[in-house]
Amino acid sequence: MFALVRFLDAFDKKEYALPASNIKDFHPANEEDFSRNKVYMTFWVEEENPENNGQYPSQVLLLASSREELEEKKASKRLCRPVIQISDIEVGGDSDAPLSQKQVSKQTNKKARRNEEDAKRSAYESILKEHIKSSSQKNEAARAVQGSKKKRKRPETDSESGTDDDVVSLKELKRARADSRYWRSRYEAACKENAELRAIVASMNENIDVKLSTIVEMLECRRVELPNVVESVTGCLSQENVDTYSDIEVPPTPPLAEEHPPSSHRVPNVNLEKQPAEQALPSVDSQVASLKAFTDIGGGRYHVAKGFCIGTQQAKKILGQKKPSLVAKDMAQALWGREALADRTYGGKLAPKDRKNPDATVRKQMSPEKVALVIQTVTHWGAENSSCVKATIANISTILSQKIQDVRKSLKRNEKAEEK
Repeated sequence: MFALVRFLDAFDKKEYALPASNIKDFHPANEEDFSRNKVYMTFWVEEENPENNGQYPSQVLLLASSREELEEKKASKRLCRPVIQISDIEVGGDSDAPLSQKQVSKQTNKKARRNEEDAKRSAYESILKEHIKSSSQKNEAARAVQGSKKKRKRPETDSESGTDDDVVSLKELKRARADSRYWRSRYEAACKENAELRAIVASMNENIDVKLSTIVEMLECRRVELPNVVESVTGCLSQENVDTYSDIEVPPTPPLAEEHPPSSHRVPNVNLEKQPAEQALPSVDSQVASLKAFTDIGGGRYHVAKGFCIGTQQAKKILGQKKPSLVAKDMAQALWGREALADRTYGGKLAPKDRKNPDATVRKQMSPEKVALVIQTVTHWGAENSSCVKATIANISTILSQKIQDVRKSLKRNEKAEEK
């Protein structure tokens, strides 16, 4: 019978096929009668170096009846090589055979290495014990210091039970703080929304007052002659302001279109004639009309000129603007209102893009008297702020057209928002 042996002292860790009779005190009954974890003393024969002949500690890995069968077993499956500790190797066992010089030197080196490892292990253990001892002393000192500190006094409770009813967990405290932050933000948002709504209501009240006063004036007198635009511009100025702005060229009021426009601009089934100017400003009480222009007459009313009044807050906003063009736009909105202004044009003509549209309608022309009031307001603002408004008055048609377009776009956006 042959055995596959691995010598524990060999540095190459190779396996050798040797007769089982070379193993000391090894008499297996079959091929499985051996232990891979046991150390066996195997006799090694080396023809080239006879001085290496002798018994060495080894490990049996396989057994077979012949050398060929042993090689087949080795090639057919993976060998199991259990780890054998150095302490399990018997050095210089009961063997009576004399050891060679090489064996003696090997065993001496092994013993020296083993002693060195034992010394290192003992040194490490002593260092670790000292470190553990020092750490435990420091921990005891720290606990003693912490124990000597004042503990927070617990609030006295009327509860007779042994539970801490007044103690709240950190998780509940965080949740309560988050809830308080949430409701505080909701409260601030509600306050902000209420303030905005109050401002909107105040503005609507002012607009309603202005419109109601206008309706009353319209009912008092249904018809009034159109004043001269140039007279309305200069009539509200003092003598010194007339001298200052005497060189301002007032743009002509939008002339009425011809009864029939040129045939090249005519669209089938559409009347392209200019619309007549809207009704002039209604007459008012002679007492209001006789008052000085651009004055606060009390009761939340502000007299602009020729008896026409707007709200005091509206007038303050209009005359508080920084640019004359903004003064003209805000005054136009105060005169006509948003919805009426969106249904007006400066000249009463179709836009060039609508001339070929058979469904296009011509919007009403702005009344010259209201345009004159806008110009009067811009001129008054320029006199009060010592600012030149000549360019603004010369370009009043463009400014009012821009305001009309802005109002139309705003109303369309509001309609889309309401549909959503």
